[in-house]
Amino acid sequence: MDINERIQTLDYAASMDAPRGPEFLTLRYRPSTPTSQDVLWQFITQPERLAQWSPIVPERPLTEVGSYTAHEYEGDAGFTCDVIRVAPAQELVHRWGEDRLTWAVSPEGHTLSCTMELMQPEYASMYAAGWQVCFGVLDALLAGQEQERIVGDDAMKHGWRDLQKKYMGELPGQSSELPFG
Repeated sequence: MDINERIQTLDYAASMDAPRGPEFLTLRYRPSTPTSQDVLWQFITQPERLAQWSPIVPERPLTEVGSYTAHEYEGDAGFTCDVIRVAPAQELVHRWGEDRLTWAVSPEGHTLSCTMELMQPEYASMYAAGWQVCFGVLDALLAGQEQERIVGDDAMKHGWRDLQKKYMGELPGQSSELPFG
């Protein structure tokens, strides 16, 4: 399966968590290949694994509370992030910019979820689309396929804009204006 087809057919859902408030975006991803809780945990906490699929790459493992520097591309100026809470192999809470992300790995490793507390919830459709592209890359890696990381402008070549429009129609309160070109 090519990466564009994988991204489009991914077992992935995005929703705004109304009971918690309009600023919460919940993402749920189920790998197409059986995996374990430990493997998913490695992919959300270890810099060398995050560098394969994630939009941010930290300078250190995200396994201890405290600040760290992260970047999108190697050589870019880094930005400061904070690990707020860690429950090994189960939950990771960290701040990336002004947004707070809570990652949860199901005990059997069948589901990875991320709840984002957004300072600008009107752009949730952008995050949902971006993470779907990233989770498509992760899914290929978990299936044993070689796949380059797709972030930033490269995501546009892999259906990001169509996904963003889809989520703009599905998620409440979305801005039709993108904060970039």
